[in-house]
Amino acid sequence: QVLDKVWYPASSQRSSCGSVVHQGDNTTGAGEGDDEKIKINLATLPANVQTLAIVITSYSAQKFSQVENAFCRMADDATGNEILRYGLSEQPDATAMIMMTLTRSGSDWVVKAIGKATDGKTVNDVIGVAQGCCG
Repeated sequence: QVLDKVWYPASSQRSSCGSVVHQGDNTTGAGEGDDEKIKINLATLPANVQTLAIVITSYSAQKFSQVENAFCRMADDATGNEILRYGLSEQPDATAMIMMTLTRSGSDWVVKAIGKATDGKTVNDVIGVAQGCCG
């Protein structure tokens, strides 16, 4: 069951509980650092949130086969230390990727790499695929 969706449009950039915040979209890739950031405070997520699916979509419909060095990474916000990095070893001819899940396991969270290519411009376009492989 989908409890919430956080994604780029300003009206959808914050989860209803405030624990997940999308910090905007860098559509050009210009500048240093990460093109997009999503802050997740796992400690403040409600207990009924059991799994988070991390999905990347190309709103412009640019395929990953046209993107060099695409990756998704997780970093500690307080220190900036990278916890994990999931780079795309292949560049699929797709406009969306189900990258990973974080699933609650007692008081811990377990990360699972997915790497499922699909097509879609928005989270609504890929929600069914995400539920099928993550759910």
